Amino acid sequence: MSTQSFGTAPEAPRDFAQELIDLVGFSFPFNITTQAGKLYTVDYETEWKSGGTEPVEVIDEKTQEVTTIYQENYEERKLSKSDIKKINQWINDNIEQ
Repeated sequence: MSTQSFGTAPEAPRDFAQELIDLVGFSFPFNITTQAGKLYTVDYETEWKSGGTEPVEVIDEKTQEVTTIYQENYEERKLSKSDIKKINQWINDNIEQ
């Protein structure tokens, strides 16, 4: 038995999200819209808070009742001017017009 093959395998779809992360070297908040392997919209934040909240137990000295409160633990983050320039250039090079 022999096999004959025709055509070429389709290209793997581009991972636009990973390309953006790789471009600046870290994850940042953004949204992209793609369809049929084409990039149509990109929205991204230039400044954001990273982190979350941490539970902290507080003991009432009189009643010895323990209450859990949540303390914010956020770090202010932002893209540098050169990061923004790289992202904007990448968008212009890759977005469908």
